[in-house]
Amino acid sequence: MPRNQFWFVWILLVLAGVVLAATLVTSTKTRLDYQAIVVEGTAALPTDDQQLRRHLHDGDELTQWFVAPTRRLVRIGLGASDPRLNPPAALLIVDLVSEAGDVIASTSTSVSQLREDDITLLPLVATIKPGSRYGLLIRTTGVSESQPIDIYYDSDEPAPPDTLIEYRAAETPERVEQLPGALRWQVIQDFTSRGVVDAFWHSPLAAIVLAYWLLLAVVLIPAVRGRLTKVLNERLDVLGSHKISWRQWLGVWLLGFGLALMVTWPFYTQLQQFDTQGDVNRALIFRGIGRVSYLAEGEIARWDHYSCGGWPLLANIESAHLDPFFPLVLLFGEQLGLRLTVTVILAIGFVGAWALARRLGQADPITSLLAGAIFSYSGFQMLAFSYGVFAWLPVGLIPWMLYFLLKSQQRTWQVVWAALLLAAIFLGGGPHMPVFAALTALLLMIGLAIAYRSWRPLVLLLLVLLLTSSLTAVKLIPAVELTGLFDSFRREATFLAPLSWAPKMFWDRGQLTTDPWVFPPTGEVSRWTEFGSYVGIIPVLLLVVGWPLFARDKRLLALLGSATMLFVMIFGWWPWSVLREIPLLGEIVRTPSRLRSVFVLLLGVLVAASASRWLDRLLVRQPYRALVAVAVVGFVLADLVVLHQPLFKDLFDLPEQQLVVERPFERVVHGFTAEEAGYYRSAYLNYLVNQGVTDLCVPYMTINRPTVTRGRDTSNPARPYLGEAYFLTGETATITELTANSFTVQLDEPGNRRLVINENFFPGWETEPPGEVVSHLGLLSTRVAQADSSITWRYNPLSYRLGLLISVASLLFVFAWVFLRSRK
Repeated sequence: MPRNQFWFVWILLVLAGVVLAATLVTSTKTRLDYQAIVVEGTAALPTDDQQLRRHLHDGDELTQWFVAPTRRLVRIGLGASDPRLNPPAALLIVDLVSEAGDVIASTSTSVSQLREDDITLLPLVATIKPGSRYGLLIRTTGVSESQPIDIYYDSDEPAPPDTLIEYRAAETPERVEQLPGALRWQVIQDFTSRGVVDAFWHSPLAAIVLAYWLLLAVVLIPAVRGRLTKVLNERLDVLGSHKISWRQWLGVWLLGFGLALMVTWPFYTQLQQFDTQGDVNRALIFRGIGRVSYLAEGEIARWDHYSCGGWPLLANIESAHLDPFFPLVLLFGEQLGLRLTVTVILAIGFVGAWALARRLGQADPITSLLAGAIFSYSGFQMLAFSYGVFAWLPVGLIPWMLYFLLKSQQRTWQVVWAALLLAAIFLGGGPHMPVFAALTALLLMIGLAIAYRSWRPLVLLLLVLLLTSSLTAVKLIPAVELTGLFDSFRREATFLAPLSWAPKMFWDRGQLTTDPWVFPPTGEVSRWTEFGSYVGIIPVLLLVVGWPLFARDKRLLALLGSATMLFVMIFGWWPWSVLREIPLLGEIVRTPSRLRSVFVLLLGVLVAASASRWLDRLLVRQPYRALVAVAVVGFVLADLVVLHQPLFKDLFDLPEQQLVVERPFERVVHGFTAEEAGYYRSAYLNYLVNQGVTDLCVPYMTINRPTVTRGRDTSNPARPYLGEAYFLTGETATITELTANSFTVQLDEPGNRRLVINENFFPGWETEPPGEVVSHLGLLSTRVAQADSSITWRYNPLSYRLGLLISVASLLFVFAWVFLRSRK
């Protein structure tokens, strides 16, 4: 990269800094919106007679003392009501006072605005000192003694620590009466422009953003910039001199698609059948929602009404409607489109591993096919896809991401393609494959940096990661925002396979018939889908005999070192133990055996390199070498395909159902059941008939968030099904229009009441006419005005809007970079 093009790197660093700042700010905002109450004096107003009230008129004063729980106070909530006989000018006034009696901040509201059935919220912005004692001084003006307002308080429940109510009557101001319990009050810290900035500024997140921007400032220092430019101008010949002709490309692509179609053919003989696996049902529902949203509304789907009682879809890490293969779903529907994606991914992974073996491993064209065979048709991918673990579909793009990262060592601008591929891996499904791809790239780049004594591999990987973050901002920022709501969860340790299992994992054909077992500490049922990685004994032997040859090639030494690190991590050894302790990342790598996905890729390249070099040594004449290479490759491919292909007939094995579409939308507790036929819970069928379910949740997103929605078929008398839209006063409303991002509620009986929607509450909802969307016992709710006859809800979170803007800007940056390069 010439010195005068350093500004490209600078723009990339700035874009990534914007992503970081937007992610942390929106995450702070969402946490405040999702659970705004920092200290809750009591809950919403009860309907029983146990609540106490104190009449208040001009001259009376109530003071609620409390210990500050937070630095920033944004609003307060009070339980108060007015007999509706006071004049419009009558006010309720609340002062925030220090322990010495000094007024720090003040707020007021007309008593006519006090809510009969809920806490009344008042703005009260102040910076206070956590741990110090403050008081809320409550008084009125314009309220006569004959028409006092009511201030509610509790005495039947324990008061919050260090709280105290003091009452001074107008007639005896010198006398202070202490009331038992606590007012129905709330100290609230939620989102306002000042509130979120203050909350962010006083959090550890601010240090991360400041440190990053300090790094950008350091990069501008001439000495640092010169050193970085020198690294970017280096050329490392890590792919060698082997070139791939178009005939070789064509032949391998045809072979790859032929093999993939042959293995997955059972998928296409069962298009009207279905499965009860949760992974399969989620994959189909997510794609179905995304498809309808694109085709019917022309929008990116952001919300899922159908799973887990309603939850964000785009922010769900398993969503795939930004996947580069989603056009298959758009063209053929989610059933056929998903199955076609499996076939295409197997073919793409096969060719990508072959290209890595050909260039990085310097293997000949025939033995390089061993890498494709081992990567795409070993036990990992075969078991994953034949059992419906479709969140791992992007695994087929990993070899291509590594391939272009290695090409960038010679031409820096190739990091663009590596970043686009890593972005596609992230956009295409669950959290495992992008993390595993980045981890593999890191290990390989460390090996190459040591072998070539250069920082270039690590610097280019950093550029790839930075560019990927801005390209994926449209999903990354909402995903981090959503994950941030549950950042305290940590599941128990999982079962770790002992090293002695390696033979059974990699070359024992009997692994497919091994029964599942229970891991006693957690009660989890372990299956060989989590451990099986059959490659056969021949590839293992080729790897063993190739070690003496690898020592002569620093590229293969780096590859061998990376593969070795991945291998030991599969069994829970260091450095997996370190990764497990990193917040969030620890949950993704919780089951280390899943690292087989990338280990078999590096294994395949090493096996191909070993076979090619030994054939060159042992067989001088080219025809003999080619004949033996074809025999070895053919045997390994046949062994893998014959063993695994029958598995694909067992996934979609439940018969077609006659379905009747429900109108309007409603929710049930569990998925479609047919227990008399021996199976149950196929929530995809509920989706097809316009029903949502309260289950089918992604485990790592629901550990700390209970599903509070109710289903029509509930058997819990304490939580009856009240409909999809209803008022707290008992009347129902009707959802007349439902899309992926919005719905409309027809109000049969308008009135000044609270409307509750049977959807899990998440921040980001807006209403038209505009209203405040809050959580009511974990459900969406808003207050409806007397004049409203209908209300439209739309899910349009700030994180999505910011992310979309950043992703579009990043794509324009990429196009400009590629365009300028092409003009040279």
